[in-house]
Amino acid sequence: MITTTNHTPWPQAAFERGDTEGRSFWVVTLQGSFSLAADGGRLCPLDDQEGIQLVDSFWAEPTSSSIKRAGVVAFRKPKSDVTVNAAARSAVPRAEWQVRLRVGLLDSRLKVRGPHYWHRDAEGWRRTAPEPCTSVALVYENAFGGGGRVGERYVDEPRNPLGTGYLPKGHEAEGPRRAPQVMSVDDPDFEVGERGMPRGWGAIPSYFAPRTDHVGTCDDEWLQNRWPCPPKDFDDAFYQCAHPDLIYPGYLRGDESFCVDGVTVSGEPVRGRLPGWRMLGLVRLRHGPVFGSVAHLDHAHFDLLHPDPAQHRAYLTWRCLVPHAEDVASVDMHMTRLDERCAA
Repeated sequence: MITTTNHTPWPQAAFERGDTEGRSFWVVTLQGSFSLAADGGRLCPLDDQEGIQLVDSFWAEPTSSSIKRAGVVAFRKPKSDVTVNAAARSAVPRAEWQVRLRVGLLDSRLKVRGPHYWHRDAEGWRRTAPEPCTSVALVYENAFGGGGRVGERYVDEPRNPLGTGYLPKGHEAEGPRRAPQVMSVDDPDFEVGERGMPRGWGAIPSYFAPRTDHVGTCDDEWLQNRWPCPPKDFDDAFYQCAHPDLIYPGYLRGDESFCVDGVTVSGEPVRGRLPGWRMLGLVRLRHGPVFGSVAHLDHAHFDLLHPDPAQHRAYLTWRCLVPHAEDVASVDMHMTRLDERCAA
């Protein structure tokens, strides 16, 4: 067992994980909770830090609802995830409007629509006009996806089984079908039976594609000879829980600016800057030197769902990997400003 000492104000979790080569690592994660500065400045640490989110939490039943907040129990993320809980809001009822999210190099623009449906008549399927509304939850239940019954089988959209609007070829649906309300601004309108792209800003569950595409080959050979180690062709990209549009090109530095438009009742954008902290694990060997292991900021989650901006929160997760070797005695987690050095 490796001893870990946390010299930061952020809650910590430490656990052991193995890679595809059978090597064991000690994974130390830190998760800070922040409020958003009223003046759009740097995120402000909460005086009373919230507990670390170990496993995924869901809006309702895990098998029938999207993720409310993703857990930290992952081995290694090749890049940073950016996720947002929010609703598109308008001060007056609208049939359609846009929202926009910018974090550092990321820029995502979505359009939302009021409730509308496909109805089937003698001439085929027809879509109703969107009903004006003032709020649309940016969850995958409101994005393209779902499924339909074909004979004895139920066929769903693997990228978003929870959504709406997808009807597989040969489906037997007769009644009205709810059309997607969350789309990209670049997505064209599509008809029943056509394939759209699920869009959203929330975390995607582990059983959604493309996450399932990275699991690897879980066959009898793996079960008998490698389990609980992951398959040899397992890809760490499986741990990326953000929508593909919101996986950062590398790791967040930690001082990026962010701006979210269209999610407040007042119409004011939510803006600010990440706090500018660096996390470092100082690894002490039993009979040797001390060396540093960088803790990457691999997830920035913004909870902007509450109508009161004072209740908006951000959660930042840093992850440090240390080889679980016999000569490793302890890991001390330290924090410095990005422009400072950390001394042992």
